[in-house]
Amino acid sequence: MQNEVQLDREWLGSLCSAGTDFLKDLLWLFRDQTHSYIRLLNSTSELPGNSALGDLTHKLKGSASSLGLRRLAAMSQEFENAVRLGAESHRELKKRAESLMAEIVAGESAVEHYIEEIEKR
Repeated sequence: MQNEVQLDREWLGSLCSAGTDFLKDLLWLFRDQTHSYIRLLNSTSELPGNSALGDLTHKLKGSASSLGLRRLAAMSQEFENAVRLGAESHRELKKRAESLMAEIVAGESAVEHYIEEIEKR
């Protein structure tokens, strides 16, 4: 997404009250999860009604919330609902998936920059 990622800096600040190690660990776990998730999104031919994808998207929402990525969490919730309901076409869901993937990359970068900012203090 072109717009700035919605990052809950207050939440992240509370996670970093004793340093950035915990946040780095969360980011590492998030990256591991999202890389697998992106591979699944790119390889699946069935998006509408895909329960496995819905379950993984639900986990993504929780992980995004843990990292203070509020926009990504909201987008994940919307995508999860759309996948589970199966009311949108594959093409519409693919477009949503592309936006979600872009937000994942932007979110990872935003948290990484936040960690760098904290460590410079």
